[in-house]
Amino acid sequence: MRRRRRGGCPAKSGLMACALYAAAFAAPLRAESWHCRNTLEVQCHAGDCTAADDGITPLDVRFGTDGGFSVCAYTGCWDGAGTAVWNPPHLLISQAQVPWSDPSRRDGNRADVVIAFDSTDRIALVKAGGFALPMPCSPSS
Repeated sequence: MRRRRRGGCPAKSGLMACALYAAAFAAPLRAESWHCRNTLEVQCHAGDCTAADDGITPLDVRFGTDGGFSVCAYTGCWDGAGTAVWNPPHLLISQAQVPWSDPSRRDGNRADVVIAFDSTDRIALVKAGGFALPMPCSPSS
């Protein structure tokens, strides 16, 4: 078994080979964008999550493999550009304290946003504000 250098490169690989190896795994997925809509509503508050049984709040979620996202509900959106980590077939996007687009509640409705996406079955798990939702997604143009 070959020993690995710090960073995952084989111990006897040259510097150029190591750089190419690192670039292959650090390079972002080609730019793609996705659009997701929820089919149920789950809200979490004070350590407890409940599913709504009297209708849903439609969320409109768009995100790209570059980390850009928009999570919209009611009269506003959390829009931002988070850190994107691609570990095939999964994409994880996260950003803390994303501002809400409604000017009357901009500061009071900031939220941490996390989007975990599986490109195999095209399901995203989205957490923003009090929402925690599984969402089917389709490619966005």
